Amino acid sequence: MSFKNAFRILLGKFRYVWSILLYVAVMLVILLSVGLTFLKPVFNAFADAGVWKKIAELFSIAMDGATLSQIFAVLGDILNIAKTVLSTDVKAFWGSFLFIVLVATFLYRFIMGLSELPLVSIIEGVMTDNAKYGFAGRYVSMLGKSSVFSLVKMLFMTVYDAFMYFIVFGVIKAFNNVSIFLVPFGGMVVLVALLSIRYTLISGWTAYMIIEKKGIFGAFASSIRFAFKNFGSLFSTWAISWFLFIAVNILVAIFTFGAGLLVSIPACVYLVSLLNMTQFYGKNHR
Repeated sequence: MSFKNAFRILLGKFRYVWSILLYVAVMLVILLSVGLTFLKPVFNAFADAGVWKKIAELFSIAMDGATLSQIFAVLGDILNIAKTVLSTDVKAFWGSFLFIVLVATFLYRFIMGLSELPLVSIIEGVMTDNAKYGFAGRYVSMLGKSSVFSLVKMLFMTVYDAFMYFIVFGVIKAFNNVSIFLVPFGGMVVLVALLSIRYTLISGWTAYMIIEKKGIFGAFASSIRFAFKNFGSLFSTWAISWFLFIAVNILVAIFTFGAGLLVSIPACVYLVSLLNMTQFYGKNHR
């Protein structure tokens, strides 16, 4: 029911998808501008080693109907070459390391986190009295609070995500020793399960801050209690949602040559906040 209600609000208030798309576009420009400083030596080293030619070959054989074993073979070559480059080229190693840590992890999470409270505030207005709030106005008015929230959440979630990726890579390695064809299945199942736990635990965080007016840490503690009280239903909703998010975006990317991602990705970002709110309202009988 919470997914049905969230999807109905998504369709009824679809205009906010375009606001999120604009925000994501501006964020990517900022990340790319900062990231190019670190990525330039990596690009040059990969070009000299033939990585980009191998990637072009991968797309070529995939479009020509290559078998999975052929695709995985070329993909393995790409990963081995990249691993060799990063282990032998000091500038490329530090460039990639600083990009992953400073840009892809901290800066991305911080900027993206700034949009959560304004978006939830807009959704709360829609769900209570069908109010029409502008995203930009809410964003500016809540920037101070959002900055502190985003910083705190980034620190918490970085630790969890590091643990999550460690487990996923371990599972992939274990499945790879059994059969390479089991790698995508095993990796995806474990990834979705861990993502579902993550989103279950924080599903009420922003709702408690916006609706109950609690502080950042008080809202986080309430969200944990809320999650354990309703763990089964919340986890199953998030598991189904994440399988759908991944499947839909993959299909959209394939059949629209990536163009459809301009709509599907911000729609999924919007739907995550909507799910948090519809679950919170439903479980608390609002």
